[in-house]
Amino acid sequence: MPDTLRFWVNRDRDPKGAQVRAILAAQFAHERMQAISLLLVHALVPVGLVVWIAAVRPGLLPSWATELSELGWGGGLIGLIVAVVRGRLYGKQARRLAAESTPSQSGNEPA
Repeated sequence: MPDTLRFWVNRDRDPKGAQVRAILAAQFAHERMQAISLLLVHALVPVGLVVWIAAVRPGLLPSWATELSELGWGGGLIGLIVAVVRGRLYGKQARRLAAESTPSQSGNEPA
């Protein structure tokens, strides 16, 4: 189930919408990192298969293919770790900013 982000806009406190922009920027960055993570997970599967074949049958693939697949798998794994960590940080930031926009008095409009 996708996360739902709910926040309020108080035009008196934030007439230019800087708070809304900050919330949405963090949420969009969080969603981008999730998409990158998913892409990298799916890309690591075939590359991992090539690494596995090279490990099981050492002479089956040329050495350049083995080295390239190992480099690609390692780089993809590092990229995946970075994307997951950044995605979680952006998600926390979006939730924190949305929680700070929670109405403390009546007159706020849900966005």
